[in-house]
Amino acid sequence: MPTEAQVSPAYRGALLGAKAGDTVMTSALSGRPARALRNELVRGLDDAGVQPGPFPGPLIETAPARALAARRGDAEGMALWAGAEVHRLRTGPAAALIRGWGLEDDPLV
Repeated sequence: MPTEAQVSPAYRGALLGAKAGDTVMTSALSGRPARALRNELVRGLDDAGVQPGPFPGPLIETAPARALAARRGDAEGMALWAGAEVHRLRTGPAAALIRGWGLEDDPLV
C-alpha cells in the first residue's frame, strides 16, 4: 500500500495486519458479492441470516453506523474491502513499490 494512499489509520492498520484467510465474500455490505475483511460488521450482517436488499440498499442502510465507526477509528464497524491476497500487502512509497515489481521499463506503467 503506497504510503501516499489517503486511507484512514484504522483501515490501513486492518489491511496491513490481515492474515491469509481473513477475507470473505459477502453481499451483506453492498447487496452485491464483494470481498472484505471479516470483522464485527461483516460477521453480524452475515450471521443474522437476513438476505440483503439489492444494491445500493445495504450501503445506504449501514452508512450511518459505518460513518460513526470510521470517525471513532473502529475498524470492526467499517466496510473493509480487501482482496484475497491482502496478507501479501506491502507498504512504502508508490515509486519504490513499482520499482519492486520490475516494471520500470513498461510503457503502460
